[in-house]
Amino acid sequence: MLNIDADLDPEILKLTKDLETLEVNPETLLKRAAKYKNLNKFDKALNDVKTALSLDKSNLEAKNFMFSLLKETQQLKEVEASKNSVKSLLETISIENAPLEDRVESARKLLYLINQNEVEVSRNITQSGGITPLINSYMKDLESNGISEACFQNCLLTIILLSSKHNELNLKDFLTTLNRSNLNLLFFGSSEKKENFVYSIASTKHFKMVIEVLSLLCNFKFFNLPTNETTLLMNVQGIILENCLHVIKLIFKNKKSEELTNDSQDLELKKITLSGLMKILSQRSVCLNFIESKDLNFVLSLSKIEPVKNLIPLVLSRLFEQFESEENGNKILEGRLSSILNSWYKAGNSQDTSTALLALSAIFQAKPLVGSKILQSPGMIEEIADALEFAKEAVQLATLEALTSSCTDKSCRTLILTHLEVVLKNLSKSNSNALKTLASSILIKASTDNIAMQKHILENENALKNFIESVIKNASNSNKSERFLSSIESLAYLSIHTQIKEKLCFDKRFLESIFSLSSQNDNTLRYGIAMILTNISAYKKRLSGEEEQVKKLRELAKDKEVEIEDPKNSDKFVEKRCEFLTKSGVVTCLVKLSKTTSTNIKDIVAQIFLNLTTNKANRGLVVQQGGVRTLLNLSKECSSEFIPIAAQSLAKIVITTDPNVAFKGELKIELIKPLLDLCNGNDQLQQFEGTMGLTNLASTEDRIREIIVSLKGLQTFEMLQFSDNEMIQRAATEMICNMLFNEKVFKHYSERSDSQKLKIFIALSDSENFETQRAASGCLAILSSNEYCCRFIGESEKNIEIIIRLCEVGVNFELVHRGVEILKNFCYYEDLGKKLLKLGVVDLFRRLMKCEVKEIAVIAIEGITLLKERFATAPSLTK
Repeated sequence: MLNIDADLDPEILKLTKDLETLEVNPETLLKRAAKYKNLNKFDKALNDVKTALSLDKSNLEAKNFMFSLLKETQQLKEVEASKNSVKSLLETISIENAPLEDRVESARKLLYLINQNEVEVSRNITQSGGITPLINSYMKDLESNGISEACFQNCLLTIILLSSKHNELNLKDFLTTLNRSNLNLLFFGSSEKKENFVYSIASTKHFKMVIEVLSLLCNFKFFNLPTNETTLLMNVQGIILENCLHVIKLIFKNKKSEELTNDSQDLELKKITLSGLMKILSQRSVCLNFIESKDLNFVLSLSKIEPVKNLIPLVLSRLFEQFESEENGNKILEGRLSSILNSWYKAGNSQDTSTALLALSAIFQAKPLVGSKILQSPGMIEEIADALEFAKEAVQLATLEALTSSCTDKSCRTLILTHLEVVLKNLSKSNSNALKTLASSILIKASTDNIAMQKHILENENALKNFIESVIKNASNSNKSERFLSSIESLAYLSIHTQIKEKLCFDKRFLESIFSLSSQNDNTLRYGIAMILTNISAYKKRLSGEEEQVKKLRELAKDKEVEIEDPKNSDKFVEKRCEFLTKSGVVTCLVKLSKTTSTNIKDIVAQIFLNLTTNKANRGLVVQQGGVRTLLNLSKECSSEFIPIAAQSLAKIVITTDPNVAFKGELKIELIKPLLDLCNGNDQLQQFEGTMGLTNLASTEDRIREIIVSLKGLQTFEMLQFSDNEMIQRAATEMICNMLFNEKVFKHYSERSDSQKLKIFIALSDSENFETQRAASGCLAILSSNEYCCRFIGESEKNIEIIIRLCEVGVNFELVHRGVEILKNFCYYEDLGKKLLKLGVVDLFRRLMKCEVKEIAVIAIEGITLLKERFATAPSLTK
């Protein structure tokens, strides 16, 4: 608040003098009210606005000012009340001897407030003494009660988390309270419980919040911290890592370290701790300590534990990220990983060998280049060949998993085919279903760059049939192993071939099996399914005119590298595949696949929707099965490259669908922005389809047109009228024609300053393209009801001749209808009437009075009647 006397402000003094010496008027009062408001003198501002309204009750500016003042005053009161409430709640929570019920209730109320407005309440907490009292209360309660008062502690911890997230001062307060003893309390309830940590539902929820809070300290970038605070932060981060790793070891070794219990809460805590470790590893110094410790060995060894192994690549990715721009740091990490794997591999026992190979698989998933270096190190591929041929099945499976992950690297694919093709082919015929599946998957993936090998795989019909059958059978297995995921990935590789597309698409059992998997929370599985579906539904790339010419020349020259087109990859066959997928329920599958955190998967789903909606026969089913809502979400959540793809699918649907039937409630409103964004893009097909979709939407209700105007859509369509693409030009003109039914738009075009825009409509009314001509003449027919527009159109005989040509015999009745309407409107004005008489419009009216289209005949009669009223003695009218 400004602590100055508002009445001494020079501008207010001048306005006050004007009001005293001159006539009291609303304008001056509102100016003074605005000045008072700027100085936070809301009462005085309100008095001036009330006086202005008493002088002129219809003053719209005063009404709006009154509304905004009252709203702002109410907000200020709420903020002040919130501050007082926060302060009072903090005081109650901090009183140790207060009844526990009161403290818990206050904590709950404070948590409710911060959930309503995190930023504002976080600021209020800072202004009311910071979070130190909360932290002290929390720590004392932990020390005295362990986890017995979980409700109170969880409330406090959540408040600390949310308020620290939004306010650096609160986070610094938190930092200064932490030491080894307090951190032990946070993790374990007390220092004594550290070695006997018992996990339960309460501790799992508690630990999840602890990780969230502490990862803030590990991730937050403090600037200009004093040296002592920087040292404290580094120490705290080190202890956080140490305690997190201690919990990981306890929960994985608490029972048999190699086996997980069936306790789902046990598994949940394990996942939380590993996810927490990933969040904590966000500072270089912390990562360096972790890399150099034996803890890295332990975490890497968790690659062999099935339910959590997919989290290890994420932890490794975080480590690689920290040293991405630092060559020495990367070498240290690569050296440590290589050393750990070598020590396990050379131990000579099956268990350690399996662990090394599964860890190598995790490294490949995190950083393929590092995994490739290890695989291509001297003697490694030979040892792997021996393991595949002579080792126990457990080691063979681990080896195959490592090789499966390595297939993302081209050099590794070549290495596999060079050294392991024979042994893999033998394993693909094994009696063990697991070995057979993985070996077949690796051969499929490794053959990506080898045409001869691909041909061999595709020609082996029986093997392909068995492979697909194994996927169908394993899909119903609730425990999806690495082997099954590898099979799905292999089918994704294979499905780029037309022969496989046809097999997979028209196999109902296969489709049902992958559709049933789409809701599983496994992004690797979802990605594989999405890739299969996008390959099956993909249309061949459209070649530009120049590319087509080059292709023909190469074919004439009998260039062997020119790919021979498979007729089953033509649009006709793709349409059949897309139609079958749609009727088989693929949209429901896509809806489930889109509920992922992976942007890549969302992008692929958007592309599949575009493939499906390209054929308008599928669009109704896409709407019925919930595709529109999913596409709206994708148009906000995809990557920048694929947001227009999702929006284009929506545009295709809107173009051919009745909006009043298909899009209930606010759905029509939500469609406007993504379609308008398409119109503002650079892709001409998307511009055209976005405009056509909005034209259909705008025809339904004026509210839609109002929103389009508010989003500056009109300017977009005016720009598109100048497109060198005839279809875009036509669509933009049709859109403006629909928009003219809005009062603001009509006024916009009927203002004298916008006469140039009328010239565009006149010129396009003479276009050779029927649709463009129809839209432009429709705009003129609507605008000619305005006197200024009517006179502007008719001021030139050349313009009138363009309108007359619309009405000539043989012209489409839609054009005649528009033309005769404009000519009739000319008849209201004497000067324009004279021009019509001169140009022989009376004879035209007489011919049109006999038109078979009743509406045209009626308008022609109205026109000739208006002329007779003004020019009764004109020769052409007395015939």
